[in-house]
Amino acid sequence: MYQRTANQLSLALPSNDQPLIAERAIARDPQTDRWHSFERPLTTLTAWTLDEVSPVLAAAERHAAQGSWVVGFVSYDAGPAFDRANRALRNERVPLAVFGVYADADDDPLDGGVFSCGDWTDSVMAEEFRAGVGAVKGTSPTATPTRSTSRTAGPQPSAARHSGLFRSLMDAQRAPYGVYLDLGFALCSASPELFLHRTPLDGGGSGPTSLPMKGLRRRGISDAEDARWPRSWWRAPRTEPRTR
Repeated sequence: MYQRTANQLSLALPSNDQPLIAERAIARDPQTDRWHSFERPLTTLTAWTLDEVSPVLAAAERHAAQGSWVVGFVSYDAGPAFDRANRALRNERVPLAVFGVYADADDDPLDGGVFSCGDWTDSVMAEEFRAGVGAVKGTSPTATPTRSTSRTAGPQPSAARHSGLFRSLMDAQRAPYGVYLDLGFALCSASPELFLHRTPLDGGGSGPTSLPMKGLRRRGISDAEDARWPRSWWRAPRTEPRTR
């Protein structure tokens, strides 16, 4: 996934008293396996506070049920909106949820694009990285830190070429899932995993289907059965989506 750290994006991000407009979007329709581009939104739904997240999601559902195309994202930082036991760091200039609502969709060949970046430089220095790992290990002695490299480019691609970056990203990674949103700043995301998809069930209704990057195994019928499985969990295949 192409991602810039929040502090590096801060120069381009709006303040939360400015309305966001999802001027353009590119997304894949999983039902037809086709890419579409969207322009001229009917409206843009935005949640800046935790209390606004659920109403924005409900509004997005209503627009979709009425036949509109709805493209957007929910931030990890919105987690406490669903369960106040969750904790999330927050950059106040990053919206918690944004959805563009569009009347029409155009086919998009997603055939690559043109963009340019300057030299890549570290946005996290070695001392800061080591201090962060030390803090994690000090908080949780059993935690195994995962190596992470955070980099940013300067100067950044021009707004007109952000979509070129997304197209090239998808072409290089061959990721089946991805989205591009032009909100005045650009969100470019490529992912190999299906987080959730609402799948019709044989008996009526629908259920969520998930295909994460890591393997899956259904829960056992008891805690004792679960306890016998941990060594095999990490080897569980990722070949089939799971619907509950």
